[in-house]
Amino acid sequence: MRRDTKDILFRKLLAVPLQLHLHPTFVQSDDHLTGQPAWEDIVIYVEPPSAPGLKQVISKLRRQVRATAPHEKIEQGHTQLSGNGLRAGRKTQSTSSDIRLEDDRLPQFMAEVCYRLIVTDRLTPIGYCTFCIQISHWQDVEVDLDEVWLARDYRGKGIGQAMAEKVADIAILTLEELDARVGENSRRQLGLDVYVGGDVYSRSGESFVRCTCDALIAGTDFTDWHTLRFTRFGCDARW
Repeated sequence: MRRDTKDILFRKLLAVPLQLHLHPTFVQSDDHLTGQPAWEDIVIYVEPPSAPGLKQVISKLRRQVRATAPHEKIEQGHTQLSGNGLRAGRKTQSTSSDIRLEDDRLPQFMAEVCYRLIVTDRLTPIGYCTFCIQISHWQDVEVDLDEVWLARDYRGKGIGQAMAEKVADIAILTLEELDARVGENSRRQLGLDVYVGGDVYSRSGESFVRCTCDALIAGTDFTDWHTLRFTRFGCDARW
């Protein structure tokens, strides 16, 4: 598809914000493979835009991050995780913004669907992940991983992998909605590059970026697409 044609199409596709996907995921651990007891009460919730008790949950996570910070090993080339993902501005929300420059006569929409995942054990918060899915005609699709943190006692037990798969699942649901919108507005296929990146604070953070990208590639392979085709997947863990 020519760039000018793609530009026109994206104005139609992104004029209305994309849907939020708020369903929770119950984490299953296969003790035969991991050697760990099967989890029964670990749940990955998608933080809703507003909910009773949400401030208390975020405050509890913020205290946990601060309490464990002095004990975290800072690896060479990395920095201390600050907990910025728990700020009010990083909440779950979906927007479509016209970010045209002064000399642009027509709208230049960018859709941004931001999420905060909260991981709980028996409803006690033990971790979180913040990320945004950005879609525009000039960058196609970017899954930007902001922060991921898990309490020390829960690390190395497959929960981080489940969080990465949850991010990928939400991204695929978003792309399925985009696929339907393309079908309503064009008879042509739309080729997209998909990029997964994030600022990481540890080697486990680097691994999380790669796992998310791998899960996204696998998920797109097992999804039926009507109008979208994926020309390239990129992965970049920044620090």
